[in-house]
Amino acid sequence: MTDYFLGKREQIAICPEDSYGALGTKTVAADGFIPGMNIVVTPDFAQDWQEVLQTGTDSVEVLSFQPSVHLYPFTMEFVVTDWRWLKYCAFGTVGNVGSGNYTHTFVLNKAVASFTMEWAKRSTSGGNEVITATGCVIKKATLKFTAGTGANAGFIKVTCDCVAQSIAIGTSITTVTANSRTPFQFRMVKYTFEGTEIKEVNNGEFTIDTGIDENKSRYCNSTVNQNIFEPIITVVRYNGRININYNTDAYSTVFSTDAAMTSTNKLEFIENASTNKIVLTFTSPIMTSLKNPTNIDGIDNIDIIMKMTSLAPVATDTLGTY
Repeated sequence: MTDYFLGKREQIAICPEDSYGALGTKTVAADGFIPGMNIVVTPDFAQDWQEVLQTGTDSVEVLSFQPSVHLYPFTMEFVVTDWRWLKYCAFGTVGNVGSGNYTHTFVLNKAVASFTMEWAKRSTSGGNEVITATGCVIKKATLKFTAGTGANAGFIKVTCDCVAQSIAIGTSITTVTANSRTPFQFRMVKYTFEGTEIKEVNNGEFTIDTGIDENKSRYCNSTVNQNIFEPIITVVRYNGRININYNTDAYSTVFSTDAAMTSTNKLEFIENASTNKIVLTFTSPIMTSLKNPTNIDGIDNIDIIMKMTSLAPVATDTLGTY
């Protein structure tokens, strides 16, 4: 019988690069890791071809196609187990302090950090397919959470919009340690609005957008050839949405003041307060929209839709370095 590729048998690992598009001294075996659980990679790889229409011959057909640029965008979605992936979403510098339990303080970089992704599909009868994508960067990352029940509901997921410089197809799968860390769930969310913890959170999302446009890194250069070169961070923007059941005019009042929120505003994900959490502290968050419709059959809720000038992520866990 034929052994088909199954998504649950895939191994998707990432490894930091020493320089853009090159592992250098690093190896997937020694430095690679599985970034989360239930990982889904959705590629949109394309090869651009240029048409040659005529060369003096009496023809109304396309005479040939010439290979042109390579396009390697993809999304990577997974259940969050730790926060190492943030390093590749503008926060390329991380201070690691501690022993046993470590504190990881992320610092925003003006240059994006890159990684290599090894995407391995296993088959005993047909042979493996291993796609190695180098020069990968995260252009935008969106965290989503919603209260839920059931076997697959309620996990905190991140969707990373990525782009690679190049890909190679092989069959050899690198052995990488499986991810056995505890996945984050909706019940581990803690939202603080102007110094007050809000417990009645239904769902929400948070986005970090680096402003990268890979087409701005495509050059007339024979060394780079068909690929892009180093993607460039332009303006980093942060957007959030928190949906809550509410019974106060505090949120509408903030919206109407034409001023930033005051006191402490932050979003936390706490699997264990001492050994596994992250705190995302917002600087000068503003409410950009007020959505609190009448719910004739139930509880009124409100979307707190916000932007902020900067973000200060600090993670705590048992991983020595990020």
